[in-house]
Amino acid sequence: MNTTIFNKQNIDEWLLELSKKRPIFHSEADFQHALACFLYERYSDARIRLERPVSGTAAVDIWMEYENIIYIIELKYPKRKGRFFPDVDGGEEFNFPEGSRDDGRFGILNDLSRVEWFVDQKQAQVGIVICITNDPLYWNGSRRGNDMKFALKEGHEITGNLAWAEKAAAKTKAKGSLKIHGKYIASWTDYSRNAGSNGIFRFLTFIVEEPSQPNNDVVLLSDKKESSGKGHCKERFRNLFYNQKEVTWDDLKSLGCKESTIITYLSDFNNHKYCGKGGVLNIIKQEKNGKPVWVIKE
Repeated sequence: MNTTIFNKQNIDEWLLELSKKRPIFHSEADFQHALACFLYERYSDARIRLERPVSGTAAVDIWMEYENIIYIIELKYPKRKGRFFPDVDGGEEFNFPEGSRDDGRFGILNDLSRVEWFVDQKQAQVGIVICITNDPLYWNGSRRGNDMKFALKEGHEITGNLAWAEKAAAKTKAKGSLKIHGKYIASWTDYSRNAGSNGIFRFLTFIVEEPSQPNNDVVLLSDKKESSGKGHCKERFRNLFYNQKEVTWDDLKSLGCKESTIITYLSDFNNHKYCGKGGVLNIIKQEKNGKPVWVIKE
């Protein structure tokens, strides 16, 4: 199988070429569109789709088919507060708010876990995760935090079971843990340098071609960027059941979802409306010490 168009050297070269025209992006969607256009200019015979559903309803940022090889590309663009006027396109203004690093690092590695699953399940031959950020704590690392297991600092090896710190809030833990089957080294490269505080942007790439073992325990989260709403509640609901043998009503309320929404999900998942972990997620209600608990039916 010829996968040479997406080796690390080529990806690095493409991103550095893209940076000459687009040293900064307004958002992840802006980055997604710019990269898709760049790829189409290079590979006009390729089929390229944005937000294409794969394996049901789990959409990926960029889906590409070229010379009978399917590539899945997931992108992340966490930003640190700053205001920039790069010397391209007439000095367009880019103004960034501060983002959450905990969620950012988890999101990047969640994408890596999803990509491993897609490749393992033969939904693609090659999977790629690309992150661009201007936050140096991503590549330098931090000494404390709830997400230490999700570290992405330069030279750090990423593999195995990754979980939130014990002291993390219940809502944070409800996002779930991750399992990375392969072994990856975080290696950051300069993307662009811009005047102003936090003006250095760097990128990180992971490439998945052959999974080290079957990966049937990955939850296919939609990974949309909403911080609230039913889609986000469903994601937290599902992760809660995958990370606890028994779930109490207090656990469910800690998700921060409306009670009516929780009741709907309990009914829908029990009636086989949603899938995960390689099959249907079937939740049943039991009693323990006179109180209701919910478990996944094997």
